[in-house]
Amino acid sequence: MKNASWRGAVFMALVHGTNAVYQGYISKFYQQRGARGQALSWLLVSFPLMSVAGQPVWGLLADRTGKRRRTLRCVILLSIASSALLYAQGGYAGLLAACCAFGFCYPAIQPLGDSMILSTQKRNYGRIRLTGSLAYAFCSLAAGRLLKDDYAAVPSVVMTGLVCLLAASFLVAGADAPAPPRNRVSWRDIGRIPRIGPLLALFMLLQMTLGYFYSYYAVYFTALPGGSSGWLGVSLFAATLSEIPFLLLGDRLFRRFGAGRLLLLAAASLAARFALLGFCRGRMGVLLSQLLHGAGFIVMTFSMAKYISYAAPKELRATGQTMVSAAGGGFARTVGSLAGGLLSEKNGLRAGFVCMALVSLAALLFFLPVYRRLPPLNGKT
Repeated sequence: MKNASWRGAVFMALVHGTNAVYQGYISKFYQQRGARGQALSWLLVSFPLMSVAGQPVWGLLADRTGKRRRTLRCVILLSIASSALLYAQGGYAGLLAACCAFGFCYPAIQPLGDSMILSTQKRNYGRIRLTGSLAYAFCSLAAGRLLKDDYAAVPSVVMTGLVCLLAASFLVAGADAPAPPRNRVSWRDIGRIPRIGPLLALFMLLQMTLGYFYSYYAVYFTALPGGSSGWLGVSLFAATLSEIPFLLLGDRLFRRFGAGRLLLLAAASLAARFALLGFCRGRMGVLLSQLLHGAGFIVMTFSMAKYISYAAPKELRATGQTMVSAAGGGFARTVGSLAGGLLSEKNGLRAGFVCMALVSLAALLFFLPVYRRLPPLNGKT
């Protein structure tokens, strides 16, 4: 890798290493603070819901001012402050307010970083993103071993990661600082990106299923016989390592097949993965389902990030990344988490995973005829 690529790789590793701790274990932190049932559901839903409001704001601010570096650092600083509020003594209302504040800021970090890295490193993005996957894998495993079923330290670990990320932002920004925008382009122009409507619809359907998964997987797994925090870390470690084969070939696969067909692969993988989670009764079967992660989550997020970097107007690439992230990782995951939570409260967590398998399968069958007849959507055609 060139020097700029290594800088991006360091930043990407810290982004995903920090996210591994938050995403993998925050639900257990809330449980330890006494949240159960609907109270837990609203805490989990509030994070993606607030990201819907926050991410477009930060992306538009970065593009309109032309100061993406300063915007990124501001978001990281506010994320550090809001994560500290998770320890504030205000009962459930205080915890919910802190979660909302964190959700407004923290999710924008990754798409803002992606927009900067992809502005100069499109061809090397797969290798750069691979460092993030490795960091996610090892941090998931390390956190599971270190926490030892005591999750009170989760926000502290997240804050530590964010402080390191703030320092790393000076590395990546030095190489990838964009020029201020010359043309005044409305964010509505994102809707004019070729084929963005069907792509975004499929992406949001798949992200909806992941909203349920990331909200309830840790709760589900640790309720299984032998499902300790250590084994939870192992399962997250295995899932993230499964991303490596795709990321080594991701740039070439994107050029050949394009975003639409790769999203179909992700839909098939998620349908199989959630079916296994819904029907397996033991810990080992659930662990095996995690190996399908590498053909699902990373394929869809990688493909959409690459497509936006090629197809969006230069003046709106940060906004484009944050709005896609808000639509998928925010709104769609909110729907999946809330609807799945209501379903599982009546029928159990297994029923929720079966439902998400059916949604993924329906998305695959509906969009398969569309992308089979189109040329590869790789930003070149």
